[in-house]
Parts: sequence; structure tokens; C-alpha cells
Amino acid sequence: METKVGIHIQSSFSKYNGDPVAISNHRKEAINSSKKSDNFAWKSLGGTFDLSGIYSGDMLRQMEEFRKNLQQDGIQHIEVKRFAEDDYLGKAEMAYDFFNQDLHDISEGFSKKLKEFGVPEDITFEFDYDLDNGKAVLTNISDEKYRDSVQEILDKSMSPDWVANASRIVNGYMSSIYYANISKALERCFGQDISELYIDEKGNIGGVNKNLQMALAAEKSIANFDAKKMYDFPVNQIEAMLKRLITDENITPNISHMGYDGNGIYTNDGDIQFGKEIDPSLWEDNGFLRRMEYGYIPVSPEHYDFWLNNEDMFY
Repeated sequence: METKVGIHIQSSFSKYNGDPVAISNHRKEAINSSKKSDNFAWKSLGGTFDLSGIYSGDMLRQMEEFRKNLQQDGIQHIEVKRFAEDDYLGKAEMAYDFFNQDLHDISEGFSKKLKEFGVPEDITFEFDYDLDNGKAVLTNISDEKYRDSVQEILDKSMSPDWVANASRIVNGYMSSIYYANISKALERCFGQDISELYIDEKGNIGGVNKNLQMALAAEKSIANFDAKKMYDFPVNQIEAMLKRLITDENITPNISHMGYDGNGIYTNDGDIQFGKEIDPSLWEDNGFLRRMEYGYIPVSPEHYDFWLNNEDMFY
């Protein structure tokens, strides 16, 4: 699925000309001055959202480890500001700021590792980050003699899960991200392999095991059906979501393309690249604002169902 947006953005911090250090300093000043205000909810990254029932146990452990690494490395946590429900611009700007700061923090640690391994600072390379297994694979490098060293650094560096996931979402791969998440949830909640599902000649879902069949029947027969409470499944409209995903011919592997250009790490999943400037006109594009917001906040049942019923609002 190709995104239909332009190239190059600038955030609301455009007056700092994309300088991540200046942006970071500006943010710290804003955080310190705003902590006194009742308009803010100050919590550490990941502390605001309940992820149970949305991600598998392994993913939850990985995310918890990610947060511990942040604390151990002394990295400034991004704080969560309260916004009005319809303030999509404010939420999108905060998300964009977070992702670029996240990459800046990761890049700083990565640059230190390059020096430790004796890799030239002007090295450039590209790599694929697999969100399903948390592995980064080097795909291209400007000097082959440093390939093994750079791959080793990638293996040991902080995983860019948050920004990689968001990069795919803002570039139009929402259904691919959701396919991966729902696939894990199906296996966890019902023991169902999503690859076995299909649409039969009558338009019904075929290949359904007994557990999922019972859930689909309950969805149709129970008033005020609640998949989260009954099955710990993250989507209330189970049948509709499964039909949407298993018929999508544009589902792609859950991989984010990234690179390093000497200045830092950046994403390369489409026209919108974190770590780079993007088209300022995107801040007037409601679809872009929605995708940016959904990229920042871990997916909740409400998000899945809202996207399913209002997908056109994201493009």
C-alpha cells in the first residue's frame, strides 16, 4: 500500500531548523515549566497505557525491558501531555517530536558504539528492522570491511520498536501492522492460525477452529458483546476485522526500513521519514495527523474498531 502524501516535513519546532539538540533543549525547558500546570499528566513512557491483552507476553516483556534500558541509560523520558479529544494537530506534533527525539537518543548511543568499534564516523548504511522478532539486518553499507562490526553494533543497540512501528503506520501500512497484531492475538486467545483463514463462496470466514467459531457465534448472538472482557481479544468486531485483514492483498511483512547517514539513524518506509524533514503541508492533512497520532499511542481496542469503521479518515 503506497502512501499518497508528499516528501519532507518540518514539525512545530521548525524554528530550530531540525536541530535535534536545540529541539531537545526546548523540550526540556517546556517540560520543566509545564510540570507545575494542571493541564499535564506526567508519566514515564509506557506508563500511561495498559498494554495487557493487546500484546503477547513476549512483547510485553520486551517493552518492559525497553523501558528499563531507557532508565539505565539515563535517557530523558518523553512525557505525555493531555490534549482535547479533537486536537489531532497537537497530538500529531507531540508524536512527531517524540519519534525524532527517540531516534536522536538511539543515534547518540549508536555513534558512541561506532567509535568504540573503530568504525569511521562518516560511514553510511541501511538496515531492515523486523518488528516481529526485534532483529535488525544490515542490507547495504558504504564500506564492506566494516559490515561485521556494524551488524554487531545493531545487534547490541537499543531496539527502535516504537519509531519503527510508527514509521510503518504513518506511511500507510496500518493494515500490515494490525495484521501482525491480530495474528498474535488470534493465536493467544483462540489458538487460531490466521494463515488458515479464508473467505468461502458464501462470504463467510472459512478455516475457523472451534474456539474462534464460538467467539464469532457469541459476537452475533450476545447483546453488548465485549471481546475484551470475554476473550481478552483486542477487537470487538472480530468477524469484520478478520474479513478486512485476510482479504487485503497489500499486507506486507512487519519490517521497517531504516538507515544511518553519519548524522544519525532515520526511517525509510516511504515519503515520511523520521530523522529527516518532511513536507510542512502535511500538518494540514487530517489523514496524516490521524496516522501520526495512532503511531504514537499503543493500539487499544477502541483504536482498532475506530480504524475499521473509519478507515477513509486515515488517508
